[in-house]
Amino acid sequence: MPRYRLNLEVGSDGSCMAHVAELPGCIVIGGTKEEAVARAQEAVVSYVEWLHSRGEPPQRGEAQVEIADEVAVAGCFPGTPGDQVGRFASDRAPVTDEEIERALRWLGWSRAELEGMFATVPYGELDWGPPGQSWTLRAILQHVASAEAWYLRHLEEETSRQLPSTLGAVRSWAQVRLREMTGEERAALRVHEGEEWTARKVLRRLLEHEREHIGQLREMVSAWKAEQTSKPTNQQTRECGCFVAPWTEVARYRHWRVFLNSNQDYLGKCIIALARHEEDFLALAAREREEMWEATARVREALRQLFAPDHFNYQVLGNEVRHVHMHLTPRYREGRQFAGERFVDEHWGTWPYPSERKQRREWLEGLVATLKAELRS
Repeated sequence: MPRYRLNLEVGSDGSCMAHVAELPGCIVIGGTKEEAVARAQEAVVSYVEWLHSRGEPPQRGEAQVEIADEVAVAGCFPGTPGDQVGRFASDRAPVTDEEIERALRWLGWSRAELEGMFATVPYGELDWGPPGQSWTLRAILQHVASAEAWYLRHLEEETSRQLPSTLGAVRSWAQVRLREMTGEERAALRVHEGEEWTARKVLRRLLEHEREHIGQLREMVSAWKAEQTSKPTNQQTRECGCFVAPWTEVARYRHWRVFLNSNQDYLGKCIIALARHEEDFLALAAREREEMWEATARVREALRQLFAPDHFNYQVLGNEVRHVHMHLTPRYREGRQFAGERFVDEHWGTWPYPSERKQRREWLEGLVATLKAELRS
């Protein structure tokens, strides 16, 4: 049965983070030292399985753990940015080329897992966070990146400062910086702001910190996906009733509805309205803004195919109807004909002043059907 040494960080409130010396990146947190130690065996088995699934050779099966070192730190676990990080006796030995390459290999697998987790999360959703919590997906990712840069900074003298801003840039820097460490840096004991740091401790924390937050991010991403799944579609939810007859719906999207304006003083004039009720245009979510652009482009292209307008006006006013919507008004340099009626843009080149134009119901129904067919094509 393989034996593993536990290094314990004990916070000022008694909470504890246990680090497995032989498996950098394998950590477990407990409300007490006893709880962390009790959970360590399961954490080791799980981490070894994670490594083995990627071709790494640690012995699988049950494991025996024993406490090797214990240090007291200010703060508590789970920690907050800026908390003190303990140094263990096992961190003091110089790191070898093999250990650097192993750490980089494991870091690569960890980053691949992180990137895979976000493969289906749109970039605009990174500002999502669980209700009542301050952390967002983006904030944690930025924290992981800045912490990685902070760890690498401790390979140099305390006066050195360098802080790449993105995960990719920091990891590239890590690969270069770790491989170019001098013999002195691999063996040195540095003191930064009262904390002792070694190259081995930097390697350990690089792996541990991302692994620590991957679990948190996995839970948040799962919660975000569950929230998206449970949200009713526009067809299921109660939509805002600001836009009702005499406007006729010609298309609908997840967040937007497209109506043909019953007053066709400008041939093809439409209204693109938000499905949910909102009065402030700047309060739209990123996904709503993106879909508005897409919906508007589709309607504009359909009108181009049908009537070849010479220009379009886009108006967001909200004076009478206090609901986010936009008037899409085709403009014509010369007259147009549709279904026996002729339209002349009497205000071409100026503001699209409205004028009351009554159309027969059958004529409007024909225009609706024509526009719907073009939008479907």
